[in-house]
Amino acid sequence: MIRNSALLGFAVAAAALVAACSGGGGGAVATTPNVVPPASGQRAAATITLKFTQGTHRLPHYVARRGSIRKPRFVDPAGSGLIIDSVDLTAPGPSPILMQSTFGLYPNLDGTQTINAAPIALPPSWNDFWFVGIIEQDSNNNVLSVGEWLPPQPIVPGTTVTPDPITLYMIPAGIGVWSDPSYNDATPLPAASPSPTASPQSFLIVCYPMRPFAFDANGSWSSQWTTPLGAGGIPTPQLVWQQSDNSPNGFPGSSRLYQTQDGGYLGAFDGNYDGIWAHFQTFDIDPFDGNTTRVTADGWVHVAYSGC
Repeated sequence: MIRNSALLGFAVAAAALVAACSGGGGGAVATTPNVVPPASGQRAAATITLKFTQGTHRLPHYVARRGSIRKPRFVDPAGSGLIIDSVDLTAPGPSPILMQSTFGLYPNLDGTQTINAAPIALPPSWNDFWFVGIIEQDSNNNVLSVGEWLPPQPIVPGTTVTPDPITLYMIPAGIGVWSDPSYNDATPLPAASPSPTASPQSFLIVCYPMRPFAFDANGSWSSQWTTPLGAGGIPTPQLVWQQSDNSPNGFPGSSRLYQTQDGGYLGAFDGNYDGIWAHFQTFDIDPFDGNTTRVTADGWVHVAYSGC
């Protein structure tokens, strides 16, 4: 497993590239990366197979505000395009991209897409640290996912190499919850802690466990909550704090959430049926940047009792 913070920098630069090409939107002003055309004899090719998540859904009426979206984004098979960059991290410039190619996004029924003979640029020197980065975006130029591949060295110019299937990794735009088996109650959660004086927006725990999920800039999310943490490039929201309504000043209360064997959450409510405040977070699961403690999204929910 490769640990290099420079790869995380590529993810930021990739997001800046798409934002710059979109010609608008909120957030910081992006700088167009330095794309250097490769000299003759510095090109090769790769047959790249990407793995997308299956079983995805879309939050109803969800509209993402670009200025509040973190980058990069989720593995969303509803995206529209792929960008493949050859990146030389020792070259000068804000984002030293040697070559850039774009492709349509057409996942197969098995959740994969193969790009045959995608052009890649060889670095000026085999002593340079370089890699191939993959970016997925939607029709609104939101970045939905990124992945990386470190090619073997050396690659002979003019040849084609075939890496193992590449998983794209999600850093979500937010966290939501659902419990209805039909997913009709899927609800995005506020990212900031609510004011103590605010009326809580409660999520009712009824006959089925509440299940947290991460969603992307399109409001797309996966119901594959039984998969292990990080499987398919999707982070699993973790319960990091909870407090009963009858526990002022942080003292332990009676009502509590507990996790079921299949990853859901049920409430153990006290005699007064006091509700429960809960804070969920997702963490960076991309093995390339090696920063598993970095928080990528927050979600706050007030859980209330409702009988079956």
